[in-house]
Amino acid sequence: MPSLLPVRLPLLPGLVVMIGVGVQGVMGAEGIPTINSIRPLAAAPGLTTELTLRGARLGQVRELRTSWGVSAVLTEGEGAAERPDDRATFPLTLPADAPLGIHALRVWGPNGVSSQRLFVVDDLPTVEPAARGLRWEEPSGIVPPCAVDGVMGNLERHYYQFSAAAGERWSFEVLARRIGSTLDPTLILYQADGRQLASSDDVPGLGGDCQLVYRCEQAGTYVLELRDIRYRGGEGAVYRLRVGDFPCIQATLPMAVRRGTTAVVAFAGIDEEVEPASVTVPEDWPHPWFAVPARRPGGSGCGFTLLTVSDQEEVVETEPNDPPEQAQVLAPGVNINGRLQTPGDVDRFRFSATKGARWVFTGMTRREGVPTDLVLRLLDAEGKQLAQADDDGVEEGRLDHTFAADGEYVLVVSDLLHRGGPAYCYRVLMSPYAPGFTLAVEGDALNVPAGGTVRLPVQVQRRDFNGEIDLLVEGLPASYVAAPVRIGAGMKQGVLTITASSDAAPAPLTPVRIIGTATVNGAELRVVADAAEWLHGQWNKLAVVPPSTRGELAAAGAPAGRFALRVEPEEVVFGRDLKATVTIRAERSEGLDGEIKLATLPDKGALPDQVALELKPIPKGEAAVTLEFSAKEKAPLGRFSVVLIGTLQQEKQTLTAPTPSIQYRLDPPLQVRVDLGEAKLTRGNSARWRVSVARNPALAGVVKLTWKGLPAGVTASEVELAAEQSEGEVELTVAADAAQGEAGDIILTAAAGDKGQYQVETRLPKVTIE
Repeated sequence: MPSLLPVRLPLLPGLVVMIGVGVQGVMGAEGIPTINSIRPLAAAPGLTTELTLRGARLGQVRELRTSWGVSAVLTEGEGAAERPDDRATFPLTLPADAPLGIHALRVWGPNGVSSQRLFVVDDLPTVEPAARGLRWEEPSGIVPPCAVDGVMGNLERHYYQFSAAAGERWSFEVLARRIGSTLDPTLILYQADGRQLASSDDVPGLGGDCQLVYRCEQAGTYVLELRDIRYRGGEGAVYRLRVGDFPCIQATLPMAVRRGTTAVVAFAGIDEEVEPASVTVPEDWPHPWFAVPARRPGGSGCGFTLLTVSDQEEVVETEPNDPPEQAQVLAPGVNINGRLQTPGDVDRFRFSATKGARWVFTGMTRREGVPTDLVLRLLDAEGKQLAQADDDGVEEGRLDHTFAADGEYVLVVSDLLHRGGPAYCYRVLMSPYAPGFTLAVEGDALNVPAGGTVRLPVQVQRRDFNGEIDLLVEGLPASYVAAPVRIGAGMKQGVLTITASSDAAPAPLTPVRIIGTATVNGAELRVVADAAEWLHGQWNKLAVVPPSTRGELAAAGAPAGRFALRVEPEEVVFGRDLKATVTIRAERSEGLDGEIKLATLPDKGALPDQVALELKPIPKGEAAVTLEFSAKEKAPLGRFSVVLIGTLQQEKQTLTAPTPSIQYRLDPPLQVRVDLGEAKLTRGNSARWRVSVARNPALAGVVKLTWKGLPAGVTASEVELAAEQSEGEVELTVAADAAQGEAGDIILTAAAGDKGQYQVETRLPKVTIE
């Protein structure tokens, strides 16, 4: 067996990119490792667990990394060349304080880095029953406390048999939908004689998973049935069944704790017999989440949940606060954590606001794993409703309100269906409104081919801000280059690209973050991109994307692709009613001579309105094609970027490669500056003013300078600047009888183009005639 080198690595908040070295060779994206399954589905803290990964292209993987930074590294060892390509085995040693709960792992090797695969850190031992237990008459025997990993086949039922003493309390929990499985589980508990005792299906807040707590009235044998609610199954219908004396929980109260503070944390779920815990989050805690296990006194295992680590003050509601006169008083700007204790419970919070202040109240529940369907209402001091917000799909209510007068106001929190109970917690973010934006990346793994480019789409959600956003990657080694990306004014998407030189030096695993920067209301705003929405879709639309995975983006060096694209020049400049060209060059492997079709990423909306790029393929056998940018008269000025994707079909294969980000800038056709010296003219004399003209690079030819608004008695020579000239002198003649005093409204017009159609007018400062 290969030896294990355990390494403990901190995970920085935000997107973490792992940069590795790729070997040279002719191999495209088909060489990237892929994980399809993990057995067992969990690893235990303080122990070494041998994880067997199955998938594709796993024979050369060298490192396994968890989403919170623990790694296992395989040395080469003897027999490395004989490792099967469809599996890899890692002995993963977790520290005793490894965070319990649902996390993810990925693998890395010379062919690149895989996407994340969900797995569990669990203190219950994993057992392998002797039989599959597909029939009631032949159940699988288990001895709790334990956990069983399984795969549900189509039309199957799985039966597990265990013994219990009278008065024993057992908890049963299925992790399926919460780990990205296609299984929609239901649990039924029977006595050995077939009498049904209890069942569970779709516990609110668990996204379709089930939990069950049962106290056995008599000693004997019990049977647990697990199946899909619609009797469906398949390779993706995996599950982890936990059986033991552990609390069934799903959240904490408060749901968030401020960094650097200590809080007493209660637990929310179907289990009410759980003692609160004291939690201290260190000031230097590196993650935006904190694991909080819960255990019954004398229990045999833990229930687990993760709370949010906040940088704001978090307040817990205190009862009674239902009647208006007992509304809990809050300072503005705190976050509210509460629980709707009973059905129909309503919580009220009183605070002061000033006239013109704009505040946002944002509910946080179902995406955090609790079932509360929030309704937020804002009342004035007399109880008149000013605003109300309900859910928006899976998102909770969001109130955005500008207060019309100084005074006291009340925020009312309730459940849409008037539900309540131990599980019905909530968190409401209360903050002053600020324009800005958020960024979402469409992917969690970037594999940069040697000598090639990898792309990452980035989506923008704007809040009253339509300005430019620059994307950058922090921490890349020198051998990897992230092309500058500017998401233009008002645009809602961009594409980040990273390019590696063909001789890229080996690089260690390096934390890197994708940042969006912009100037908003005169101040710089920095936003870290997030992959949660993409992961939500990739993992069978699971209700709660585990917090430890949301910021885990990984990149690695990979072998060279079969073709790569380059861009010349690095920046293209043109403007309204102007055109400019960019050359796309292809570097092909030997024998790869097919036509390369080019398209923008994305195919629609990649360019701002009134800007076009004429797309043509790189012809068969050719090395380059020249494309033309153009802009109409209302095109926006400024800096932009666009990425093209090249597609080549040959030998029944479809190969793709992106260009590095193409930088382009729309400038005015002409910019003029006039040096007036002391801005004085003397009657009976002449003077010379120096004029500088900056042409748009897409505009060639003569520039003609003419004047309007010269005072009576003052004449100026017409000047033409040849194509190679950027400066000239204008001679002004002042008549002896010219009127003395200040003269304004003098306008210099610079005109270029065949018909003088490109014009810019410059109004001069006032000139004194002496």
